Amino acid sequence: VLAAGQVMLSAGTSWVLFFPEPDRDLLVRQALLCDPFLHRNGFWGGMASIEAVSRKIDRLIRRWISDRADCLDTFTKLARQAPAGASGLIIRPDLADEASDFSGHSRPDIARALMEGTAFLLAARLEQLKRVGIQAESLTMVGGAARNAVWAEIVCNVFGKPVTVIGDAFSGAVGAAIVAGCGVGAFADEQTAARQIQQQHTRLLPDQKIHE
Repeated sequence: VLAAGQVMLSAGTSWVLFFPEPDRDLLVRQALLCDPFLHRNGFWGGMASIEAVSRKIDRLIRRWISDRADCLDTFTKLARQAPAGASGLIIRPDLADEASDFSGHSRPDIARALMEGTAFLLAARLEQLKRVGIQAESLTMVGGAARNAVWAEIVCNVFGKPVTVIGDAFSGAVGAAIVAGCGVGAFADEQTAARQIQQQHTRLLPDQKIHE
C-alpha cells in the first residue's frame, strides 16, 4: 500500500483502515490519525478504524454459535453454509449485544450475517472517506480475518472491487524490516523494497451480482 487510492485493512481486534494521502490538512480536518509515511517527503499515512468490532463479534459467537474452544472454526463452517444475504438477516455487530434476539434465524444465517454486517460497516466507513475526497480503488487485507477465506470473500463482494489478501501472520514484521532496510540503505526506498520482498498473497475479484 504505497499510493493514493490503495487502502490497507488490518482486520484484528479493531478493523483499521490505512491509506496514503498527499493532503495532510484533509486528514486533520476529518480528525483522522495522521503520520508521515514514505521517506523523502512522501505521502502522509491516514488511519480510520471500526473499534473493537472483533471483540464484540466474539461475544456474539459465544452466545449464538458456540462457546467451545473451536468456536471460530464452527463460525466459519456455518457462514459457508448460508446464502449471500443471510436469508435477509442483517446484524450490526457494533450495535448488537448478548441481549439481542436472533432465535428466529438459523445458526448459519447468524454466522453469515455477522461477517456481512462487519463488511457493511467497512463499506460505510469507506463511503464516509469517499465523500471527503479519499478514494479506495483497491483494498489489501491483513490480520486475523484475512486468514478466513469466507470472510475475505464477503469483504471483496461487499467492497465490489479487487481485494489482495495477505494471510501471513508476520506482515507487520515484514513492514518493519522494510523500514529498517530503508534506514540503513539496504533499499533505495519503500517502493524498491516492496518489489524485492514479495509476500505470498491471494487476489480476489468480486462477484458483481452478489455485490449489487
